[in-house]
Amino acid sequence: MLASSQNQEIATFVSYNLLNYRNETSFCTNSNNSPSAKEGYFKTIFTHVEADLIACNEIGSNPTNAIKILDRCLNVDGETKYQMASFSSTSGSDLSNAFYYNGDMFTIYSTDKILNDVGGSPIVRLIDVFTLYYNDANLTAGADTTFLTVFVAHLKAGNSSTDANKRALATEALMAYIDSENITGNYIFAGDFNVYTATETAFQNLINATPASIKFNDPINRLGDWNNTGSFADVHTQSTHATSNGCHSGGGLDDRFDFVLISDAIKNDGNRMEYVKNSYKAVANDGNHFNQSINNGTNTSVPPNVLTAIYEGSDHLPVVMDIIVTEAEPNSVSEIDEKFKVNVYNPTSGAIQGVISGPSGDYDVTIYSVTGKIMLKEKINVVKQYKFEYPLNLTGVVLVEFRNRSGYRKIVKVIQN
Repeated sequence: MLASSQNQEIATFVSYNLLNYRNETSFCTNSNNSPSAKEGYFKTIFTHVEADLIACNEIGSNPTNAIKILDRCLNVDGETKYQMASFSSTSGSDLSNAFYYNGDMFTIYSTDKILNDVGGSPIVRLIDVFTLYYNDANLTAGADTTFLTVFVAHLKAGNSSTDANKRALATEALMAYIDSENITGNYIFAGDFNVYTATETAFQNLINATPASIKFNDPINRLGDWNNTGSFADVHTQSTHATSNGCHSGGGLDDRFDFVLISDAIKNDGNRMEYVKNSYKAVANDGNHFNQSINNGTNTSVPPNVLTAIYEGSDHLPVVMDIIVTEAEPNSVSEIDEKFKVNVYNPTSGAIQGVISGPSGDYDVTIYSVTGKIMLKEKINVVKQYKFEYPLNLTGVVLVEFRNRSGYRKIVKVIQN
């Protein structure tokens, strides 16, 4: 979706808990949580939202379930642009996250996962890490690359002190990861956080982080005691139902469990990505259904078929926001980039061969598949010139990254036939 400026584009981000999609339990069955019916509802919702980046929670841990969302709900009716990042599952958990993206706009760069809390104990459900780069039209002209890292989590549910502590340990581990991995610039934390108040330690870890430079921000700055508080009726995300059907939770809209939080750079347009003011919303929340089902009486915030799909599809509302992505100037090339050259040749013989010339020093070389899986990783030392050969018995597109100790990164896209 193009913005008003010629060198800008708007990316729509959505976070959505799919409520035990293809995960049958004693209370969520094929009768009251039909997978095929849900796929029809999700297709309606995603078509309405027109998202470019989609973070999902509560997908059954079999990887084929996430693929079904891609094939049956996103790439439908002639659409082909959506791709799915690598899928991970947590040992001992039946539920997983999944992440989808508009491949015309973004390319997956790397994936990772946070498995343990800061004390080394397993997190209830892992936190997925996805790094993408924007398919800038000026990349071929040597422009800088714009990166975005997305963290997706489904934190421990429940209102006991033990549950809250598990959520706190998970977000503490997230912030420690951001700090230790030196993640800067554009990053987002999205998912079902299951927090009841902004004063909960799990949430405070995010918005009052140490160091402060890595903290997250609530795009709408609506902090407080969200649980069952009418003054937050317009931001509640759960539940879509006033009464439970055994699978969906009851109680109506009275909790803000689902979030999309942003880094300082996205909040303040610090690195060619900027949050679009007033774009953040819980879809189908018109502010008039506190403690009610979203379809009780009148709700004209979305078309009737979308309202039905959201009511039937899950007990959570999708949360959406827009980000303006600004293209880099063709001449915004760093001094090192002007000197650092990579020539890749002969990519059809089961190996990637090439030569690097540029500033001498140590570099990390990482080769990724288009889904972000690391295929190869090594350290090299360049002294004016370095010849390399990496055996890879695969076909298609791979991304070769060169990174020095000061954080400089260069990505080369290689097509193997």
